[in-house]
Amino acid sequence: MSLALAPLRQAGAKLAASRQLRRSAGRLVYASIPRASYSDSTEAYAAPRASRQIVRKIPSPPVRESSTTEKPLVRMLTTPDAPSIRDIAARTVEVQDGQLVVTWSNDIPGYDESHVSTFSPEQLSTLTAVEKFFRAKEGRRTSWNKSIMDQSQHWVSFKDYMEDDLQFFLAMRTLKHLGLIFVKDIPESPEMVEKIATRMGPLRNSFYGSTWDVRSVPDAKNVAYTNKHLDFHMDLLYMKDPPGYQLLHCLRNSFSGGESLFSDTFQAAVRLLRNDPILFDILCKTPTRFEYKNNNQHYQYSHPTIEIEGGEEFLKNPPKKNPVPYVNYVNYSPPFQAPSYLTKHLVDGRDIKLYVRAMKAFAAELGKQENIFQVKLEPGQCVIFQNRRVVHARNAFDLSGTGHGDSGGERWLRGAYVDEDALRSTFRLLSERDYFSWINHPTRKLVEDMYSRNVQAATEDANGVKDQNQGDQRAGIQGLASLLP
Repeated sequence: MSLALAPLRQAGAKLAASRQLRRSAGRLVYASIPRASYSDSTEAYAAPRASRQIVRKIPSPPVRESSTTEKPLVRMLTTPDAPSIRDIAARTVEVQDGQLVVTWSNDIPGYDESHVSTFSPEQLSTLTAVEKFFRAKEGRRTSWNKSIMDQSQHWVSFKDYMEDDLQFFLAMRTLKHLGLIFVKDIPESPEMVEKIATRMGPLRNSFYGSTWDVRSVPDAKNVAYTNKHLDFHMDLLYMKDPPGYQLLHCLRNSFSGGESLFSDTFQAAVRLLRNDPILFDILCKTPTRFEYKNNNQHYQYSHPTIEIEGGEEFLKNPPKKNPVPYVNYVNYSPPFQAPSYLTKHLVDGRDIKLYVRAMKAFAAELGKQENIFQVKLEPGQCVIFQNRRVVHARNAFDLSGTGHGDSGGERWLRGAYVDEDALRSTFRLLSERDYFSWINHPTRKLVEDMYSRNVQAATEDANGVKDQNQGDQRAGIQGLASLLP
């Protein structure tokens, strides 16, 4: 037996079901909990997407299993208990105050027929969700180039970042969308980077310490501690689980030069896919070995340059509707690659040549001036960026220059890491406060508008409007398309 319930309007701005119902318009949730044995697969939940409904089928026991107590919020039943609940079935199903209310027959030991389980629309969605659903709860992301970042760069004062929940929400929303934000007006203290980092999540410790300094030192064993140009890279890729986010707080920067450079590898990956799918395929399949051997430390690990959702299975059978894969991570750090990149994937000269060609093509995309955002951090400013998305570099600086203080010139940044899991937790919590504001970052609208204008201009050109820059215009359309994954 199946009972079709009255529709519940669903939205995601707040966890509270009452507000969800008020704010939604036309999104419906239907739930029906059947009397079924554990082996049955009968309709338990149907949720719409856009203008159509997607019906999911799940048996009653998992619905019962997902029920939680209110104080504390813990599962009352776990999956290993499933064999003992084969005959659980819904006895009554009702909608009360926007919640699905269920009583059970043949309930688990310790619960009689008076026990009631309640489920919010969000819980019902979660019951049938796939990985994309949970990822969507953390928010969207928008790829960028220099033009986009010039218009969308996000600066927040230290005071607002630390004390104003709305400003922190907006900063984290940009960090999720673009992978790059800036904090300004920071008090002059080496301890400030820890305060900024722990507002997002716990510090990630490493052999560098929980926080660390970037300064030019004599006889440096790491190019980061020299005044030389440091090319695009990511940090700690020689570890199995590199840090998710990095912070660099500027305390001194009085030398000539030393500008910080940033580029979006996700945008570069999609551009490479459009321009040369074979080279993209190579960077997805071929692991690169990274190594750090210094100061009584020896770390080594291999990662593919581009990690996509679905992996090699996606590459073999890309879906016809959306053949552009979702890029999970990029692992790019040539300054810290191991001396030899020979692996089982690179067994002959042809493989090596293709791999080198692919790396050069990817590096060229990252290094295009149209893709590089440059800023010279001033004292009291801090950059926060997604380590396995946004590559960073540094221009060389002149040690012979004099600084503004009595002690002469100096360049001193203090850094810290925060793990990705900590930020994803923060993103989920913030998205639950106001989901619609969280996912609708103004940069995405900016990119969409630019894309539409370029398409319209190209259409007018095709209809006879003269344009001397037709080739550049079409290239611009292709470039903007890569920013809309």
